[in-house]
Amino acid sequence: MFYSTILILVFLICNSLTIPIINLTYGGKNAKEGQFPHHVSILYEDEHICGGSIIHKYWVLTAAHCFDGDSNLKNYKISAGSVMYKNGIKYKILKYIPHENYTFDKNDIALIKISGAGFSFKNPQKINKIKLMLNEIPIGAKIIISGWGYNNKSEEPPDHLQFSDKLVNDKADNCDEIYENLNKRNILCLKHDMGIGACYGDSGGPAHYKGKLAGVANAVYATGCATENPDIYN
Repeated sequence: MFYSTILILVFLICNSLTIPIINLTYGGKNAKEGQFPHHVSILYEDEHICGGSIIHKYWVLTAAHCFDGDSNLKNYKISAGSVMYKNGIKYKILKYIPHENYTFDKNDIALIKISGAGFSFKNPQKINKIKLMLNEIPIGAKIIISGWGYNNKSEEPPDHLQFSDKLVNDKADNCDEIYENLNKRNILCLKHDMGIGACYGDSGGPAHYKGKLAGVANAVYATGCATENPDIYN
């Protein structure tokens, strides 16, 4: 599951502090300020492309494929501290560390280190870190996702952070029947009704279970967003 994929990366953070794009939320609602203070926007040339989660003063967890198009970190920034990504505090990126066995369809997870003094947690309603879910998540458990991905209300991604609490953890085998070459040990297979789910722009964003980070958005089915097919989170 998710925790087994990231333990090596998190170990590096704890022990050495120097160490396909999807956009949401179909069927989502506007998030409130302070509801997801760990959720950041990854900007490419000042436009939102992916989400991520603050897990440490200097580190963000996201999807590795968010950086596939351009390896020049000067073209990227992190926006944090607001449900309106354009209004967030902007941070430069110092380092990008993908999973050592990352391929487009496996181990799609990465760490980002920001430059400077790091995130300030003095106002945790605005910016805060999230704890990792290190236990197995029961089948049938309700999962909350959030993101600035495309939805059914506009042809442009929303400025306001969206969330949905209508997804359920399903058996990985059910995703394996639809998506090829999955590493079933390291995914969340999130079942949902038609018209609900992640979409282009939600990549790298969090799945939440009991207030902890349970997964990172990776893929939706190739036929489009918010179909009856499940969404994949690492």
